[in-house]
Amino acid sequence: MHGRVIAFATEEPPVLRFTCDGTSRRDRPSAMNFAPDENYELLTGVDFRSITLQARLHGVESEDKVLLRAQEITKSEQRREYFRVRADFTVQVMPAEAHPNRHVAQVVCARDISGGGMRMWTRVPLRPGTKLRLNFDLAEFARQPIQCYAIVVRCKSPGEGYDVAVTFEDLDGEYHDAIMAFCFAKQREQLRNQVRVRDFE
Repeated sequence: MHGRVIAFATEEPPVLRFTCDGTSRRDRPSAMNFAPDENYELLTGVDFRSITLQARLHGVESEDKVLLRAQEITKSEQRREYFRVRADFTVQVMPAEAHPNRHVAQVVCARDISGGGMRMWTRVPLRPGTKLRLNFDLAEFARQPIQCYAIVVRCKSPGEGYDVAVTFEDLDGEYHDAIMAFCFAKQREQLRNQVRVRDFE
């Protein structure tokens, strides 16, 4: 079940208002399906943390809104200095020492990105420690294509192609701001789709 969660009351333990998501009454779960004697598990995000908590029904406000009283936080993670978001755009990659006008760039696909680096899918392996020149476009967030250097930190082959992780090096402040703006926008979009509640057994 998917929905949106906000803090309704901040006493201990806190009460959360959960609004069931759906485009119409037909596909929107009913709040009446929540049982008072059941435990529920909420998976949500707060700031840069992923939080899992247990809750019990506190009350029913309407057909699509319930109040849940938090019982226990079972998991809270912040695994990186920068949070990563899924990405799906092309990146032009070439060795850092190559002349842009004399070297054909390899076009790869970004898998995820953060303010500190990127994960890409490539057709050829890239040796860890290799310095690369990257060029990619975040049109809604940057006035011009982002051009920067990066260092390969990992290269794995899960099957077809290679999963390559890089860290940005000496990233220009304007480019960093554009990447972070992209990440925040993607995070908001992903969190809207991430919040879900399921019966906890």
